[in-house]
Amino acid sequence: MPKIEEELVEEEIENADEIGNEESPPIEEDVDEDEYSVDPTLSLKQKILLFLGGIFTFIFFLLLLFPLEEFIRSVISKTSSQSGYFIDFKRLKIPIFGYKSVDSLTIQTPDGLGLKTEEIEMNSSIFNIIQGTFIGSIQASSVKLDKKDISLNIKSLLFEGKITGLLDGFNETNGNLVIQATNGTLTKIPVIPLIGELKDTSIKNISVSLKLKNGRIQIDKG
Repeated sequence: MPKIEEELVEEEIENADEIGNEESPPIEEDVDEDEYSVDPTLSLKQKILLFLGGIFTFIFFLLLLFPLEEFIRSVISKTSSQSGYFIDFKRLKIPIFGYKSVDSLTIQTPDGLGLKTEEIEMNSSIFNIIQGTFIGSIQASSVKLDKKDISLNIKSLLFEGKITGLLDGFNETNGNLVIQATNGTLTKIPVIPLIGELKDTSIKNISVSLKLKNGRIQIDKG
């Protein structure tokens, strides 16, 4: 290769190296600030949802932590003392959903009637009861009823049916009710004319179907 051409090639290589060594300016990326900005304001719908969520949470924890058993015990004690009744229980469970139960219930009336049960379970909605309607069942175990001339022990007692108008007085109640009693004993009962004394009579199974219409009770089947 001629000498002149070699010099030209070397000069081009040197120029290329110098261009490569020059610092290129930093690349600036165009960032759209609006793309990453967050609007701190909430819409009306979001505010309503947050408000309702707060109320629901407050009510839920209020029902969860509220000493309902002691409150009901205090109300019953105050009301019964004014009317001459005595009502007491060992434990009370009233969940919003599911079975409600009362352990070791004791009732004494002014005329000497005594009622004791080991446990009572009720399967009915609290919201229906508040509205004056009972739909469901009540199961009582180890029921003991005592009065001057009557003494009755029942192992299991079941009330099941639907009754409306509970808040309007007995004369406005309507519905149907089935009563079932199993494994009981009449330990004391007054002498019944033409029948005689029924002392220590065993009860194996009793089933009675009642209809209530404006406070009147009709035995439909027994």
